[in-house]
Amino acid sequence: MVDPTEEDELEGSKGTCNFHLKWEGSKKASYCNFVANKQVKTEYTEEDARTWVAIAAWDCRGLEPVNWHVDRAQFVASGMEGAEFEFEGSAVEFEDGAGEWYDYDEDAAVPVSITQLQWKFEAIPDK
Repeated sequence: MVDPTEEDELEGSKGTCNFHLKWEGSKKASYCNFVANKQVKTEYTEEDARTWVAIAAWDCRGLEPVNWHVDRAQFVASGMEGAEFEFEGSAVEFEDGAGEWYDYDEDAAVPVSITQLQWKFEAIPDK
């Protein structure tokens, strides 16, 4: 699992990475690092609804991500009155390829939800 809080030293280098592995028969390890990028947003807001928003960027060497295991992710949703809802991705229910999560904001007396949760991997310019 790629974790931005974990850093491993790269074998034979002074650098570090967030994830690495060495393929059988390979001389060098493949690795992945979380990187800062102007296109990555730290928050997905109501204004972003129904648009694709980059929420993470990696520099990958010798490997390519192909799936995100949402059940291992952690989320924080903020209500309109400031209430925060922290939950694990395992609380997201999937049906027909899209994820949904529902709760109730008692401070604002309204339901809160995340619906149609989808993701994709794509190359973004290094900026």
